[in-house]
Amino acid sequence: MREKKKFFKLEYYRKKYKITRVQIASLIGLSVSSYSHRVNHRVPFMFDEIMIIMNTFNAKALKQGDKIITFEEMFIEE
Repeated sequence: MREKKKFFKLEYYRKKYKITRVQIASLIGLSVSSYSHRVNHRVPFMFDEIMIIMNTFNAKALKQGDKIITFEEMFIEE
């Protein structure tokens, strides 16, 4: 069985900052289903979607006194 690939770090930060899938999908102009396809590597994120996600999460991080989250931390899976 093939392991399902997913952006686990993205989902970790989304949950940490209490942002729902509905909210993040709405922010980037997608349906929840389309957002899910991106999280599960079925469809790539577009650059502008990544920037909106990064800005949203980093605003939450700074407000809570956390460090800035880099692209690599959120989107590059090891």
